[in-house]
Amino acid sequence: SSMEYLLSKSLAEIPLDSVFAAIFTSVLKATSGIRIGWKELTGTFALMTVSGASLGFAIGSLSPTAEIAMSAGVPLMVLLMSVGVINPSGVDPSEPPPAIVDTLKALSPVAYAIKAVCIAEYRGAEFQDPSGGKRGIFGR
Repeated sequence: SSMEYLLSKSLAEIPLDSVFAAIFTSVLKATSGIRIGWKELTGTFALMTVSGASLGFAIGSLSPTAEIAMSAGVPLMVLLMSVGVINPSGVDPSEPPPAIVDTLKALSPVAYAIKAVCIAEYRGAEFQDPSGGKRGIFGR
């Protein structure tokens, strides 16, 4: 069945995905000087990789042909990456986004990964508000 395929394929690929995430985050941490811990960064990237791959496997297992899976999967992944970025187009935060954008953002593994990395990177940091007041991370 589709669920058995998805589960077995995901479990089989988790170790390899995690190794590539560890290599990538090791290089990223060494070359960029970010403050987040290696374990947190690697864990975040590994989870994002596994969730993205699982979404691809789910689309593939539910599609009758590979062509249909590719024609549905690629645009969906691009859409989830686009809405996952924190305020990608400088939208006014006082105006709520459409419900479909909120729903897609809630489904995007990229959104959760970006938030996790930002929170870990800027934990304890204080930012100066342009109007003169101090605010913590994300305006809190």
